[in-house]
Amino acid sequence: MLGEEKTLPEWTDAIRPEMYTNKDHQEIAMAIDEILGANEVPDLITVADRLRGWHRPKAASAVIEIASAASTTANLNYHSKLLVENYQRKKCSEAIESILKGFGGKQISEIREALISTADRLEPIVGGQNLTALRDEVKEVYKALVRADGDERRRSVRTNIESLDRKVFLDPGEQTILAGRPSMGKTALACNIARNVSERGQGAVVFFSLEMSKASLVRRLLSAEAKISGWKLAEAAKDGRLAESANKLYTLDLWLDDRPGLTIGAMRPCLQKFDKVALVVIDYLGLVRPGREERHDLRIGGITKATKAIAKEFNCHVMMLAQLNRSVENRNPPMPRLSDLRDSGNIEEDADNVMLLYRPGYYSDHADPEECQAAIAKQRNGPTGMVKLRWNRGTQTFGGW
Repeated sequence: MLGEEKTLPEWTDAIRPEMYTNKDHQEIAMAIDEILGANEVPDLITVADRLRGWHRPKAASAVIEIASAASTTANLNYHSKLLVENYQRKKCSEAIESILKGFGGKQISEIREALISTADRLEPIVGGQNLTALRDEVKEVYKALVRADGDERRRSVRTNIESLDRKVFLDPGEQTILAGRPSMGKTALACNIARNVSERGQGAVVFFSLEMSKASLVRRLLSAEAKISGWKLAEAAKDGRLAESANKLYTLDLWLDDRPGLTIGAMRPCLQKFDKVALVVIDYLGLVRPGREERHDLRIGGITKATKAIAKEFNCHVMMLAQLNRSVENRNPPMPRLSDLRDSGNIEEDADNVMLLYRPGYYSDHADPEECQAAIAKQRNGPTGMVKLRWNRGTQTFGGW
């Protein structure tokens, strides 16, 4: 009952006066809010007095009627939850009806933008239900650590490149920026990692290729799987050497989308099709269609913040490829730095990890053509430093050094 603090529902903070359809009930809720805001305890007398002071005698009488009709508070939390959910359902229906009325004659791209905008407007209404008490979270994290047998490096996303897995932690809910100058092997490494993660069977791997076609990606995957150079694939297919590799790729939970100019909002419905997503690869940042911010750096910041939100929403890891500035080429040797990232301030702020690829053999005939250096320039939950990888140009694959 009112005045019994222990009976206040868990959903008290979520309830607002406008959620009630009855005007008297709205005014009662407003009176209770005002009393609670003054750090006082709402009871029959204080609430009724407050309403009479507002010249709301009908609402004041309703307080007594409601209190008399409620014989128990046992179901108070349940009824409060129903109130909030009914209000949310009503607001969602209103928003959907409103957007449907405006669909006539609009382009698909305009409809997509309208849907994204509607989702943003609904977030304050349907959000706020993901709050977890620290005690519950501590319990879950502790149990997970026990299950991991003390191995704090155990993650659901592993590259299966031993030297890289020893250094880089790809946690769910986080994102990695994989950057380098053209021809350093960014897409090839992303393909290798996507294939290896999908083989582990811990969730779908979704590869958004805004630059290369699906067919080109599949050729790369076949070349890597069969360990046959790309220019010999047709010959291998004819004599049957490619069949086993094709069958292996056929079993993987790996999905490709090569639509150009995708927005992050358009990627979200694709991910919602899966019960569990382990990894999302976006190739690459510069080709993602940005928002409508006037400044370029703000548009890039909007993309990186949106991809980080996807990582958290789907509890997956997001790997996004990015280009480095031409200023790298003016350095001797041309080893990349974090500041070489285009619009590096925004990217560095939102990324949990940043990996910079550099192949000395690309710039010098005297360097080992198989050597690739992956500089871990940023890692929120682990060390930074350099990892040596072995690059096979013919099969477009990476391995440990």
